[in-house]
Amino acid sequence: MPTDDDFKQVVLNSDVENACSPPVNPEEDFQGIRINVPTQVQIDPAEPAQDGSFVALPVCGFYQLDLGMLITNSTIWIHAKNMETQEVFSGLVFENDPGIEEPDDEPPLEPHEVAGQSISAYFNPNLPKYVAIPAEAAKYQVMVQIGEVRSNIVEVQVIGPPIPELE
Repeated sequence: MPTDDDFKQVVLNSDVENACSPPVNPEEDFQGIRINVPTQVQIDPAEPAQDGSFVALPVCGFYQLDLGMLITNSTIWIHAKNMETQEVFSGLVFENDPGIEEPDDEPPLEPHEVAGQSISAYFNPNLPKYVAIPAEAAKYQVMVQIGEVRSNIVEVQVIGPPIPELE
């Protein structure tokens, strides 16, 4: 199980496997989405995320889904529910998975032509880059959705900025 420090090494907004990727064997008959997040992250205005967001909160994930379904709907959403207020924040990550786009000179694939074929990918979006969560302390339940398929639900605690020490 990765530690919160392991998540600090994740290349944000990348599509590569890393130490925090969910343990899923792509060779197995797995179909779905799995995600991992750190148990807690701390807002530090002096150290924003690499992508300029107020905090680095990588959602490390893997999906293996039917290619026919992805051609029909490959929209990737991240949902984060504030566990205290129950308010849900959602953000679009990618409108289309670049892995399933066809070259312009080829006719587009039809879902029935590729039904039963799977496609898989890793992803590591920084949650606050895509989801407009407030820059304040809160505990969230996080889920990723691609088309109609939903991931497991994970929890993360966002801790407020450190309090300056009085001299």
